[in-house]
This record gives sequence, C-alpha cells and structure tokens, in this order.
Amino acid sequence: MWITSLCTFPPLIEDEPFSIKKENSSISIPFEAPVEKSYFLKMNFIFPTTKARLEDKFIGSRYNQYCQGDINYDEIPDDDRKGLGQPLKFKVIIQEKDGSIVFEKIVESLCRTSFKQNISTRTIASVPLLKGEYLAKITFLEKQNSLGLKDVNTTIRLDAGRWLK
Repeated sequence: MWITSLCTFPPLIEDEPFSIKKENSSISIPFEAPVEKSYFLKMNFIFPTTKARLEDKFIGSRYNQYCQGDINYDEIPDDDRKGLGQPLKFKVIIQEKDGSIVFEKIVESLCRTSFKQNISTRTIASVPLLKGEYLAKITFLEKQNSLGLKDVNTTIRLDAGRWLK
C-alpha cells in the first residue's frame, strides 16, 4: 500500500495564465481529481530574467513557520517579516459538477515555496478533494497599485499534495 503513496500524476490544472494586475481578477477552470487527497493550489510568478527574480522583494526569498496554514500578516512580528514578501489575498471556491461548493475560503498567500531560474512559486491553499469533476473559481482580491509585479506574468496550477487520512 505504501507504494501507492509514491505514485505521481500530472497537475490537475497546469500553468493556466491568470493575471493579477487588476483587483478582482477572476478565473474559472474545470478539472478532474483522479484520487481522494489534498491538492496544492499554487501561483507561479514568471519574471523577465533570473536576475529580476533574484532582485525581487515582493514574492519573498525565504520560508518559515509563518508561511504555513492560515496566514495573518498583521500578526507576524516585524523582525520576522524580512524575506517573507508581501501578502496576496485570494478567494478560492471549488464546486462539484452539480454546482455544490466543497471548498470556499479567503486565503492570504505569503512566502516563496519554491523557485527555479526566472520563476518563483507560492502556495495559495491546500484543498482536500474526493475523486470527481470540479470547477475552481479563483479571485484575486488586492489592488494593483500595491504590487511590485509590473513585468511579471502569473499562472495558476493545482498539484498533487498530501493523501487524505
């Protein structure tokens, strides 16, 4: 049985373009969950160059205990905020094919969770799902004038996460 937990499969949503250059930008994406488990909703920030990613102060350059679970930026001590980046607020709704809502949450994303070359990634939410067909509705709730992401493109993806117990 433990071998099955090592199996991987392609992302349920793979790098779907989603601009966060305007407040209340929204996207709806149908997808299918092949197995019951928690999936990670992520946002990729694609910088024009690797140098631009390395110089970025907005997305963050490190990860710590404040980057997990429900994040409230205002509760993080000032000294501990350095390198975590700026918070980004999203509303995430996951509906079953019949329209019933299985996940609805306003989340605050903080911290870079991974990077490569000119791309930084943040995890937005962990979404527990049963096997089935769904529709993800994601809305960005911030104002553009607060962002330092003028030349940065963004995409959404939904990756395999932890197995449900």
